[in-house]
Amino acid sequence: MTIAVAVVLTAAVSTVSCSSGQAGSWNPTYAVEDAPGYNCWPMIQPVGERLVCVYTIGQAHAPAEKGRATFARYSDDGGVSWSERRMIFHDEDCGTSSIGKGVDLDGAALFWVRRLGIEPRMALYRTRDGVDFELISAPVLEPNAMQITDVFATPEGLMCMWFSDDYSSQRDNKSWGSLLSRDNGATWEQTVIEDNLPLGEWPTEPSVVVFGDGRLLAIGRAEGGGSQFQLTSTDWGKTWSKTRTNIDDVLISTPSLIYDAATGLISNYYFERGKGCLKRRVADAEAAFIDPRAWGEPEIVAWGNMLRPYDSGNANAVQMGDRHLVTYYAGDEWDCKVLVASVGDGRGLKSKAGRRILMVGDTGDGEWCREYAHRRHCVVENYGKAGSDTGDIASQLDTALLNIPALSVDEVMVVSHDAVTPELRERMRQLMPQAKIRTRKI
Repeated sequence: MTIAVAVVLTAAVSTVSCSSGQAGSWNPTYAVEDAPGYNCWPMIQPVGERLVCVYTIGQAHAPAEKGRATFARYSDDGGVSWSERRMIFHDEDCGTSSIGKGVDLDGAALFWVRRLGIEPRMALYRTRDGVDFELISAPVLEPNAMQITDVFATPEGLMCMWFSDDYSSQRDNKSWGSLLSRDNGATWEQTVIEDNLPLGEWPTEPSVVVFGDGRLLAIGRAEGGGSQFQLTSTDWGKTWSKTRTNIDDVLISTPSLIYDAATGLISNYYFERGKGCLKRRVADAEAAFIDPRAWGEPEIVAWGNMLRPYDSGNANAVQMGDRHLVTYYAGDEWDCKVLVASVGDGRGLKSKAGRRILMVGDTGDGEWCREYAHRRHCVVENYGKAGSDTGDIASQLDTALLNIPALSVDEVMVVSHDAVTPELRERMRQLMPQAKIRTRKI
């Protein structure tokens, strides 16, 4: 095994303008690595005022490709330009992937690297400046993890999530769980949360945010199709609940979460493979924790590649100041670039993002409801139907509240030819005291 930190060459700086799909919005996208080859699987983490990106370079889209090495670059201008690249690890007998990032208890950056072909498979590196990288841990795990994801802090120490085993749809051998370090990353205790899972019930590559008071929220990738998973814990990760979200515009799309405690908003970045677009959904964090369907409508923030779907993707995001820096990779199976998009942090969406609006009454064919949701970055629950009158609204409310938590509704929109009766308005106030009640006469 060889461990090295060496200067190789200087990064080219190129900028791609990317329309977000929202009127008047624009996010600059910069190349971190565009050398010939398959540059991919980036992880991004600030250390102080410096932004560090760790990624791998190989000849093709092949994680186990022997000789695939791990490199790093740093940026002191918010991702616009990048330093010379530095080798973190290279071994001719294994293929590497950068798989997780975070910070230790002293503020140094941490990066997990997977080494397919040698054991231990996982290696954790620490850097205080983005220049020198120190190998601090190579845990022996059972089950042996396929991947370890981003590091976060709990009262007991550092924690991250893992998942295993293969990606076969024929074997129910999948598992996932957590790792806990009580010594700032040197050693790790492994816990299995679920095992013997089929592919369709296996949450992979989870991204976790910490709300406090024991509450953790994670979004996981769905390997077997369907919407992204949501995982929640109320005891600092000792036990978890697993559900599905309303985020179904995905194709094996790796999520990356940013929680802004100042605004109460949570952003979920993911790359929709096949469509070639990097997306964001924003939700009120409290609403999302209660109900996994509270995520707002998607917003396109950058573009990638639409050739072979799986050759582009895997977002990883961090916040620096008022910007979200989101790294991903885009190209084909032989030639791929590592990119970073600089996106506004979404604070302007505070009053709308992730709000749940219940619509009842004569909502027609539902098209204007979908347009309303798109314009306001909110979640619309349409329980109305064409031709409804005021006599139908009470039963529509009853049906709605059998399916969604009453306290998760921020606003009720009643669409009707007639005025809402005082009795109906009072009933809605009793059922959903926190919700604003609006009427739309047609």
